[in-house]
Amino acid sequence: MPRATYRGLPFTKYADKIKNPQQDDARGGRIQSREDVVDHLWTNILVYYFQNPRPMTFSVERESYLLNNRRQKTDIAVVNLVGPDADMQKVLNFEAKCPLGPPNNRKPTDDERGEVRAQLRNNMGLARRADQSTQDIYGVVAIGTWARLYKLPGGETFLVPIRRCNGEFEFNVWKHHIAIQREMTRWAREIAEGASSTTSAQQQA
Repeated sequence: MPRATYRGLPFTKYADKIKNPQQDDARGGRIQSREDVVDHLWTNILVYYFQNPRPMTFSVERESYLLNNRRQKTDIAVVNLVGPDADMQKVLNFEAKCPLGPPNNRKPTDDERGEVRAQLRNNMGLARRADQSTQDIYGVVAIGTWARLYKLPGGETFLVPIRRCNGEFEFNVWKHHIAIQREMTRWAREIAEGASSTTSAQQQA
């Protein structure tokens, strides 16, 4: 039986909190949702689709260092515990920003997304170099409830954006939970089976 989508599970309360902080500051103004709430939501999504179904294959790490010098880290990483030579390789990197507003759930612009996307690309490259790996790496950039999904093909330096079935790049955690589920389960399966390829990502996009 296919794994159910995360919608309706208790951790989706984080998505509600992103959209509606329901807090006021001392001056009566609205408090902007925090970046850590976005991290909490996606930590649970990644655990749900990677670690829980395959606890002997994947681990989800928060604030994971990319290099031994401990100077750079990614918000969240999915680690393959049984990769080539049994190395612990980072196979998915996640970067987040606090929701943009008002309102808190509006779609980010390309300019607003650019900085965090560049950070993701840099971190994915660092992870590959640190792990001495040539395998494909996946990435997620999330700003509030909106996300974009990427693949960094083995041996390449450019990110391949993942599209929804209608050709759009944007994934909303509420509106597109089925599309997010499809990508997460496919990524987990391809990594576990060693079957990841750029072609499959483009065909499913």
